[in-house]
This record gives sequence, structure tokens and C-alpha cells, in this order.
Amino acid sequence: MLRMSTLLAKSAVCVFFWSAAALAQAQVVIDFEGLSGMPSGNSPVPAASQLSDQYLSTLGVAFRSQEASFVAAVQLGSGHATSGINGIGGVRADGRLFYSQPIIASFFVPGVTSTPAVTDLVSVRGDLIGTNQNVFLQAFDVQGIQIAGDTQIDVNGVGATLTVSAPGIHSVRFFSAANNVAFDDFRFGTLTAVPEPGSAALLGLGLLGLLAARRQTVRRRLP
Repeated sequence: MLRMSTLLAKSAVCVFFWSAAALAQAQVVIDFEGLSGMPSGNSPVPAASQLSDQYLSTLGVAFRSQEASFVAAVQLGSGHATSGINGIGGVRADGRLFYSQPIIASFFVPGVTSTPAVTDLVSVRGDLIGTNQNVFLQAFDVQGIQIAGDTQIDVNGVGATLTVSAPGIHSVRFFSAANNVAFDDFRFGTLTAVPEPGSAALLGLGLLGLLAARRQTVRRRLP
């Protein structure tokens, strides 16, 4: 009994450190400058300007629109983008750029796309040529439940910085109230792998085994 409990406890410790250890990654900022941006306007998004999983294997984040499997990389120009010249916009089901179409970003272990990841901080900036419209950022956990949100006004010449901070953020959705706000400088904190259900169960069994072993040891020490 003691040996089995000890074995389970050791296995639980291994699972715990695997699941709780943050990936070797500092806070990341994506400015979208390495993409081929399309001209701004309500037009079909060319293949070269479609952003989906280009950052998935290296940074662990995938982008899509609420109605389409990709977002548009847009050449906004200097003084319009918050940094450089590129930003991103949502895409409708018909493949056309439409800024009020929500953008969804989801996190995974870099290079291991089947393993979801979470962070505790996400921010994004609205473009600098705003029209005093509301912009929104919503954060969701791995089960799709909203856990945080932020609403700001995209002020002309200043833009808006949206930020959510909460443990367990697996995905975010951001969008504008009107069809006129692009986004730039997507930032997120360190990613942590989400344990698989089987690993979580093993962790629970191991902790129970550790408790049983401790109780048995205490009983042996009693006179």
C-alpha cells in the first residue's frame, strides 16, 4: 500500500510540474509588420493578407474572425497603425474585410496545436484614426465562459488600449461598435499548458495516495 501510494504521489508530482510550469516565453507583442497587408476598404481579402495560424507554431496564438477562419492584415499606413504600418481587421463570411466583425484569438502550446494554453494578461490597441466609437475586448476560459472584459473609446489621434487581466484566459474576442476601427499591437503574457483530463485525474489520485501514505506513516509512529 505504501509503495503504491508513493508511486502515485511521485507521478502526481511529475504531472503537477508539467502542467504548472510556464512555457519558456516572455511577454509577447505582435505588431503584424511581417505580413503582406491589403489596402483598407470593404473588399475581398487576398490570400497573401489572410492571417490565421501563422503565429501558432512559434508564439502559440491563432487568429480567426467570428464568421471566417481568418482575419485580414491591413496596410493602414504610418500614423494610422499604432506601430509600423499594419493592423488587422475582421472578415465577414463572404471573405470581405469588415472592421466591426469580431476577431477571436486563441492560445495553444507553441508547436503543439492540440494542447490548449492559458495566460493571465491580454491587451490590444485600436488604430490612431478613431471616431470616438466604443471598442470591446472579452476574455474566455478554456470552456468558453467569459471571465473578463474591457470597453474603451477609440479616440481620434490617440486610439484605445484594451486590457484584460485574469487567470485562465484561453481566448479573447475584440471588435468595434462601428465599421471603422482596426487593431494593432496584440500583447499577451506567458502561456501555460492546460492539463489534459487524464493528467488532472492522475494528479488527484496521486494526491490521495500521498495523503494515505502520510496517514499510514503517522499511525506507525503512534505508541
